[in-house]
Amino acid sequence: MPLDLIQENGNSKLYNFTELRLEIIGNKDLKFKLLNDVAFMHQLVTSFSTNIAKLAGSANVTVHPQNSLEEQVVILRILSSFASEIDALNNEGVSESIGIMQLALGPITQLLNHFVETMLPSLSTGDKSIFQVEALMGHCLDILIILSNLRHNQVDLNRAWRFLALLLIATDDTHGKIINLHPSIITKSLRLIPMVLTGTMLVDNNSIMTLSVALLSRLSSGCHMIVSTYLSDLYRSQDDLYWIAFEDDHLPNVDLNVSSVDNVTSVEILLELITACAQVMSFSKHHHDPFLLAVRRETPLDIFLSTPLSKPVIPITDVYITLLLLMKIDSKKVNLIALNLLVLLLENMSVSEVLSEDTIIRNYDKLFASIVHLLDSCDNSDGDEEPSGSKSSKKTSSLQFNPSFDEASLSIATPLLLTSASKVLANLCTQYPNLNNRICDTNIDYKLIYKMAYCYKQSPLLKILEALKLRSKFGTVLVDFTSVTVADSYLTELSHLLLLISVYTSEREEYRNRLVSFYQTTGTSIPRVIFEIVENYHFLLKQISLLQKVLSHIVKTKNVENEEVKHHISWLGKNLGVISELANSPLYTHCLYFIRSQSRSVASLRTFFVETNSFKSFVTRDNKDTTSTGVIGTVSSTSSHSTIRPRIEPDSSSIIASEPSSASSAGGFVTNILHIIRLYETLDLSLDFLFKVNKNKFVQEAAFRKTFMTNKATCVSLLANFILDFSSFRYKIIGYENFSSSLSIIYQNSATDSDDVSNLTEEDIFERSVMQLKILQVMKNFMYNEASENKQEVLNFFPLSLILQKANYGITGLDSMVSLPKETKEIKLHQKVVAFEILRNFTAGSPSFSKILRESYINEYLSNEKPELQALLPQNWSEFVVRNLTEASIFTQVRRESFNFNDDDTLVKLVGNEDYVKMVRSINFTEDHTYTVIDKLNQELFPNDTLLHIWMRLLSFQLPNSISTNSEHSMLDLNKNLNLIKISIAWILVNLTWKSSVFGYDIQNYIDYEVYQTVDTSTIKRRLSQQEKNEQPAQQNTQSELQGDELSVYDRAKYLDNFGFTKVIYDVLTNFSKKASKGLQVNNIGHESSDFIEPEVFEKLRSALHQINYLCRGVRSGSYVPDLRTNHAASGGHELRLHRNQDNSVDVVDDTGDFLEDEIRYERSRRRDAIDSEDDNEGNNEDEEMQEENSSESEPEVEQAAGNESEESNEDMPHEYWVM
Repeated sequence: MPLDLIQENGNSKLYNFTELRLEIIGNKDLKFKLLNDVAFMHQLVTSFSTNIAKLAGSANVTVHPQNSLEEQVVILRILSSFASEIDALNNEGVSESIGIMQLALGPITQLLNHFVETMLPSLSTGDKSIFQVEALMGHCLDILIILSNLRHNQVDLNRAWRFLALLLIATDDTHGKIINLHPSIITKSLRLIPMVLTGTMLVDNNSIMTLSVALLSRLSSGCHMIVSTYLSDLYRSQDDLYWIAFEDDHLPNVDLNVSSVDNVTSVEILLELITACAQVMSFSKHHHDPFLLAVRRETPLDIFLSTPLSKPVIPITDVYITLLLLMKIDSKKVNLIALNLLVLLLENMSVSEVLSEDTIIRNYDKLFASIVHLLDSCDNSDGDEEPSGSKSSKKTSSLQFNPSFDEASLSIATPLLLTSASKVLANLCTQYPNLNNRICDTNIDYKLIYKMAYCYKQSPLLKILEALKLRSKFGTVLVDFTSVTVADSYLTELSHLLLLISVYTSEREEYRNRLVSFYQTTGTSIPRVIFEIVENYHFLLKQISLLQKVLSHIVKTKNVENEEVKHHISWLGKNLGVISELANSPLYTHCLYFIRSQSRSVASLRTFFVETNSFKSFVTRDNKDTTSTGVIGTVSSTSSHSTIRPRIEPDSSSIIASEPSSASSAGGFVTNILHIIRLYETLDLSLDFLFKVNKNKFVQEAAFRKTFMTNKATCVSLLANFILDFSSFRYKIIGYENFSSSLSIIYQNSATDSDDVSNLTEEDIFERSVMQLKILQVMKNFMYNEASENKQEVLNFFPLSLILQKANYGITGLDSMVSLPKETKEIKLHQKVVAFEILRNFTAGSPSFSKILRESYINEYLSNEKPELQALLPQNWSEFVVRNLTEASIFTQVRRESFNFNDDDTLVKLVGNEDYVKMVRSINFTEDHTYTVIDKLNQELFPNDTLLHIWMRLLSFQLPNSISTNSEHSMLDLNKNLNLIKISIAWILVNLTWKSSVFGYDIQNYIDYEVYQTVDTSTIKRRLSQQEKNEQPAQQNTQSELQGDELSVYDRAKYLDNFGFTKVIYDVLTNFSKKASKGLQVNNIGHESSDFIEPEVFEKLRSALHQINYLCRGVRSGSYVPDLRTNHAASGGHELRLHRNQDNSVDVVDDTGDFLEDEIRYERSRRRDAIDSEDDNEGNNEDEEMQEENSSESEPEVEQAAGNESEESNEDMPHEYWVM
């Protein structure tokens, strides 16, 4: 029978806190009753705050107020702890009581400061009041931590910072230890640091520096005691300690005993100090300019950390050695916090350049084995056994995991602001790609896959989301999330694993194929994992959209002051809080990164993603709904994972609930991606509305929006990879009825050039610019080898004027006057390059589109531009091409006023810029498409003299030898880029002088051929023989070929010859021949890049020279050499010989080649090369999100397939099209 704890005194109620303190212990019913008694909670907090005010304002230290405080603080401690246990029940009374207890946070910080500043220093060492003070401080710290985990609290940050700094200084031995407290008080106090760092108020940089100095000084003192005790006998000098810390390739050969270390310094405090230092440094790294500077002293050798406030500097050699010793302790929790601080210190020393890059890398290598140990992979995935590829083995294979895996790894929560071992390794692989080789060599990637499957199988949150999806009735009903627990250690680890594997596979095709093969042979559930994560993200965004619609309807049609309406709005707010927290999880961002990396491989698109697409989306309705619901209905089961999806039957007709058409419902993965992008059309406005009506200002809107924009840009960019391969993915995506319209709406919502964006921040402009870049990349890949009618259809949503506007960026000079961050300018420069690539793909295979493009420039773009800009822009297409080629100061660091295209040094800088090279090639191939398969060319389409001079300069340009040491670009890269430009010019010359009746097979239906399809040339020899008899290209009057405004091929060849192209081509070929015969570039690296391109330039220019000579003089030039490739391999051999006739035409002595064979080979490759050679040998990443843009690979050009081999020739896609 519970006691009567309430005594009547007039009209007021007084509570007997002394009896209540005893009765409440272990009495859950009483706890629940008190938490639902709002009046009691008010009285408790009010009385508690009053007593604190009396104690803080009293000049005399008495025991009585402390006794009263202790009773009340114990009750608050017990009730707050119980509230955290039952908060998930969403009881209104409990929620209100939690809000009331939040009011005690201010008085609590006031009390803590009073203890440290006034009371404790005044007490003698043996005073009994110290024990009461320690008890009060312990309970207060517990309440602060508990309530900060429940809600966004309103702690006074200045008081909290002051308390922490004073406590560290007052309890430090080096400062005379002003006060002596139990270690638990110090450790609990240090656990407040994440709460203060992540509070709603901005943290002052000086406050962070002050706390950092106090933490590092205290840590350095403790570590020095450990090193002096355990290493002084082995390493007597400071130089020896420096060597063992930073130079040795192995961990110190000393083992610490935790119990004996505790005799030297408190291990509990030491570990909390390490954690706190890592948290502060991590926070500063991501939110402030780095304030810690590492400096090195040579005599004796040592490294120090300093800040503007630290006098003297803090030595860290002992700290570093202690952390290395802690990495050897058999405790994953200790290993993890030590690893975090080690990595942060190494990053700081790398930035400060106190250690060489080689030394930094060797230190990471020293830690690699420990990081792998922390990953806790399963036992049976060491890769020693050859996996079986049979279907039976795939079905029956089971994963046997290390039993300690769950207990040792996932049961240990990573402290706030610190990262897990898998994320640490992911970050290191991004900075040092060579670590990826070690992952592959040690088969760690296989272990990561097993661990991913395990985390997915064990996650309770995935099972809850599966049940909620079923209740949503195909995504049409808003469901209740208020009882969902957001924290899930399995999904957190899965998120970090996805990030690690996405980094690991982002650059190397070999690694992607290796994992794809592993998925297939072992039967792991990774395709299902990826599908489930994407679908859950789709589900959460759908719920946000539904919630916004419901809330908007209530606000517009209901009286918000009505109690029932308030109740509904309160529920919607709680629901939104959980949904937004789930949607803001890095799991979905990292999953999208993983998909982006994997989708850069054709093999993955045709295997892994086909498997991923074989599950049914939760929004798909068909005749098997009853059956599928029955299969998934066992969500509550914990014995087996219940997220198995029925496969899509080939003949199933499915209907998307939210779409009028069922075209996109053939596969769940594609359906989810397309529906997510459809939701992105309006989600920006939905979020604006939700955050506007939200009254809780502690919701971190900025963080949510940043994650949302990152996911949005990454998800859209996936389409660029999916539609590049000519497979079912491409047809399903481009066949989706909202594909173009959705991208167009998202593009317009991301505008940065209109007049109504003046209120945007620099970060907003950057994010919008990235979004537009991703959409432009999708358009570029869509245009790649697409049918002409589909290209024209896209123009309804993305008019050419929009593309031309992006292409003209930097031309007017006004862009340089706008103050934008460097990162935003780089994104806009990438937009310019991609815009030209879109124009190139738009005209490829569609010669008639060149005329449309030229007309659109004047009629659609120029005439509709702002009047003040029209005079500054190119006035016609020819000027547009010339000015973009020559006015390229935005690609260099040279000022616009002093930029000179004709200066050789300037041109070297441009050739070294990958973006400029890509733009030049795109412009050249766009021009080349105008001249493809055209015997009669309109005179106005023929390039003007200015453009011809530019081409001739680029074609004749040779890199000076002096740049090999002075240039920031390697000679190899410069040669490669210059040769890529020359190839594009060579193709223009070939097509300008091509006459099908003279030089080979006449391809009338040019656009009807598929890419890589070979042309039947079995009758070419007979036709060429007959043409040799019939053709009489003797000297003719070129004026007779001119009919109206048209130029014949003879006119064009004669003009090019008179202009000087014959001599320039001859000089270039001579130079290539000399280099090949001397074997100047026979080395492994060159053979992979520059050496491969030069024979292509040679062959194309040789063909152009042959055509010009034949059309102008009737001279058959034959072939320079059998093949320049073979001559590159041989440094000696027969010399290349060129003979010049007296009429200045070039006649080549062909020792081995046959003209007919050359023409047949040339003609068979011409159709494929006309489109495809534009895109080979370029290895540049175009995505800035994860900073994964250090690819140095150049995928070789695919050899022309013969006969039936054409089916396999499209395995390799142009490298520049993959989105990183």
